[in-house]
Amino acid sequence: MINSESRLLKLTRALHGKAQGVCPAHSSKYSKKTYTQHQHLTILGLKKKLKTDYRGVIDLLTEMPRIQKEIGLNKLPNFTTPCKAFGRLSQLVLVVLLGLTVPELSGTFGIDATGLTRSKISKHYVKRCKIKIKSMKTTLLVNSDSQLIVGVHATTTRKHDSKIILPVVAKCLQQIDTLVADKGYDDNKIRDALKSVNIDPIIPYREFTELDQLANCKLDKPTYNRRVLNETVNSSIKRKYGEELVSRKWRNQKKEVYLLCILHNIERQLSIIWIGFQQSRITLLYFAFPSVKSFIYN
Repeated sequence: MINSESRLLKLTRALHGKAQGVCPAHSSKYSKKTYTQHQHLTILGLKKKLKTDYRGVIDLLTEMPRIQKEIGLNKLPNFTTPCKAFGRLSQLVLVVLLGLTVPELSGTFGIDATGLTRSKISKHYVKRCKIKIKSMKTTLLVNSDSQLIVGVHATTTRKHDSKIILPVVAKCLQQIDTLVADKGYDDNKIRDALKSVNIDPIIPYREFTELDQLANCKLDKPTYNRRVLNETVNSSIKRKYGEELVSRKWRNQKKEVYLLCILHNIERQLSIIWIGFQQSRITLLYFAFPSVKSFIYN
């Protein structure tokens, strides 16, 4: 009998538990009540985590009795069942679920945008048929200390960064002391709006004059350099879950973006707990056994 728990099982338990606090078990009183919305959400999360399709995730669940037991699946659904459930799922549910994955935070936050591919399609086919496949522009507001995502904005248009930052910050429920962004957000109106709500903006100026160069020289470089943590989060999401949005409808593609952020936050918190546990064990050995202390220093 295996007593240890895999990270996939811990992720499943956390996602299923969070889902139970967001939405009712069934979307309608006329539902067949064979499966719950919490089970659908968990299966959708596992699909993105395992980088597979709907058929693939059901096949993998066949070989995962511990996962089935954790979410209360008495029998496996057809692969079309989670697909249709994802189409019915409200984006508001995912917005609230993302908020539940973030504890109360404060301090320095960073904002940056990245692109997610909207279709798995051959580049040769695109070039030959002269098709323009646009990406989903995704803007993430990230806490620099914990690297948790606290705000998301996704659009299929070419909206400028300066038009996105203020709505994302306004929807954030965290205490933002300092906001770090790159030159794409350079706008004095943005700086004034952030200062009016007691947020210190660390945004460099685009250098057109000597005054802009002088202002950039006075920039708090150690704080501004923490903006690279946003790039770390962007890279982490694409490496762990892939950068392709496989849904055909743009509304479902936006839901996919929120689902990626939810998975990232849950896995990030599980990693923080594990790192803290390992550090506590090392500290306990350090003080309990003097020989360990001499081994560390020698």
